[in-house]
Amino acid sequence: MNLRSKKRSRVGSLECAAAVLGVTTILTAARAESTWTGAAASTGIQLWESPNNWSGSVIPASGADVRFGGGFGSGSVINSAGSRTVGRLTIATHSTFYLRNFGGEGNSIILSSGDLDRLSVSQGTQVISSNLVMSTSGQWGIAGTGALHIAGAVNSAAGIGLEKSGPGTLVLSDATSSIGGKLWVTGGNLVVNGPADVTAADTSPFAGVLVGAGGSQLIVQAGGTLRGASIPSLSQGGAALVTGNGSSWRHTGSAFSVGDIARGTLSVQNGGSFNTSGTMLLGFGSTGAQANGTLLVQFGGAAQVNYLTASGAAGSRGTVIVDGAAATLLVNDTADLGNTPGDAVGSMSITNGAAVTVGNNLRLFGANSAVNINAGSLVVGHLQSVGASAGVHLAADPTNGTALVFNEGGFGSVTFSAPLTGPGSIGKTGSSTQVLLNPSYTGKTTLNDGTLSLPNGLSNAGAPIIIEPSGVLAAAGTVNRRIGEGSITSSGNIIATGTLTIGDATHANGFEFDGRLNVDGYHVTLKDLNRAVLNYETEIGSGGKLSSTNGITANGSLTVNSTATITGPISVMLGVSAPGDPGNRLIFAGDVDGPASMIGNVEFQARYSPGVSAPADVNIDGLVQFGPSAKFAVQLGGTTAGTQFDRVDVDGVILD
Repeated sequence: MNLRSKKRSRVGSLECAAAVLGVTTILTAARAESTWTGAAASTGIQLWESPNNWSGSVIPASGADVRFGGGFGSGSVINSAGSRTVGRLTIATHSTFYLRNFGGEGNSIILSSGDLDRLSVSQGTQVISSNLVMSTSGQWGIAGTGALHIAGAVNSAAGIGLEKSGPGTLVLSDATSSIGGKLWVTGGNLVVNGPADVTAADTSPFAGVLVGAGGSQLIVQAGGTLRGASIPSLSQGGAALVTGNGSSWRHTGSAFSVGDIARGTLSVQNGGSFNTSGTMLLGFGSTGAQANGTLLVQFGGAAQVNYLTASGAAGSRGTVIVDGAAATLLVNDTADLGNTPGDAVGSMSITNGAAVTVGNNLRLFGANSAVNINAGSLVVGHLQSVGASAGVHLAADPTNGTALVFNEGGFGSVTFSAPLTGPGSIGKTGSSTQVLLNPSYTGKTTLNDGTLSLPNGLSNAGAPIIIEPSGVLAAAGTVNRRIGEGSITSSGNIIATGTLTIGDATHANGFEFDGRLNVDGYHVTLKDLNRAVLNYETEIGSGGKLSSTNGITANGSLTVNSTATITGPISVMLGVSAPGDPGNRLIFAGDVDGPASMIGNVEFQARYSPGVSAPADVNIDGLVQFGPSAKFAVQLGGTTAGTQFDRVDVDGVILD
């Protein structure tokens, strides 16, 4: 089955059905053909209206076929006054010539058959600056070397289409062309060259714009524009290229298909742009292993789609490549890579300064779906995985940037269970929650807004975590990262969602936190080469426990709502709010020092010294209990409380 029959079968072509049913073929009578001879005397410009320029010295009759095969020795410019109706227009010459209308802007050459041929013997460049009007759908078979340039408008009424066939090159360069039916490229190159603005008006699925058959290519360049509202198809080895500043393909249909049958490629490069209000389908066809679609955006190209789906049926492949500085891809809503069949492949590569933005979720389906970011950037609402997938690899950050950013607003929560690997960095903006179940990336983490949830921790060593005031880190397991980075402090929120070990035991400032730490009812251990530092607020829930590898300096407030325990040495510098109701208390299982006053019931099981480097005057508004191994150490050096000796004023004391 040839390309045309394959495509038409998808939309229920009545023509194919008629052939199957054996409908009688209607034969048309052969048309007369006139051949250009150029025999009339001329000073360089030849006239269509001169009989001596035509075979038999007769001007072509209306509707006759016209052939240009030679006769340009006395003039390569052919003027035609007024409009002309021809059947088929054929070019078969080595000579460069120009065919143009004069005598009125609306004058045209009307192709009553819709057909135009440039035969394989043709060479050089032929230019038709007349407007061409197709009376019926036609095939333009373009062969030979060089190119045929149509500098006038190409127009047809609704339903009347153009198929460009043959291995040669056809160039459209007028700014007002409108094809009322299909625009198919089934061989060679069709070039929309600026300032051309070409509209393909057919809205039939997989029929309006079609580029198919190996080596065929649709090129929009030099500021040209192509518009259409159908479901285009680039398949069977066909490709489209949008290149050059100001060049654009603007699609307003519901879907745009690349590689639905065999391989297809859409490339956007060098300042060109592509935009569709529908869904970009890459390798999304019922042909399984034959479906293979690629979107390539590079060298400053820009593409924008509403939705993106890469791969479909079992064995299909959809590939997104965004490469080079200023190359961008914007997906307004959701992007899906892969599909539930395990052998459907969906991949995205973002490299060398390129940037991809996905407004909603980027979803990875199946074991073969993957994203690779190498010196590029990806901004997504959320990452989501459905089943096992190869995951996301952050090979390198872009210059002065972050490899992966989650930016969804609202209060939703999305889980990514696949691996998140590599030395690149991640960021979190937007108020929603991103859950990562299997992260092992080693780059920096910056939380500007919303919540990053690490239920299984981030156990491998890596760069620091920065938590800005509106950011939240919700974690359990081991988070083996420094909190804060030099003068860049973390002043957001850390919430334990299970037993948590957090900080960097190899760094002198492994845990220095200026924000709110919520231990809740879990056991939290702070790691630091020296003492962990809590500069703002710490809250411990019922049954909670706060520990450290080398002690804690609590420069901020410490609040405990029910019985809870702090193990290891701690310096309390500001204030402690302990439970005030009978039966509940804050238990200090390690040594305690510091001038902080306390409210509520506390128990010291080791050493308590109110002063640190100098005496202190401390008030404990509650019940103080000393365990059997507890020690109370005070400084005595004069008669002034708080400056020369320690004083502790308590409501009540229990000595075990």
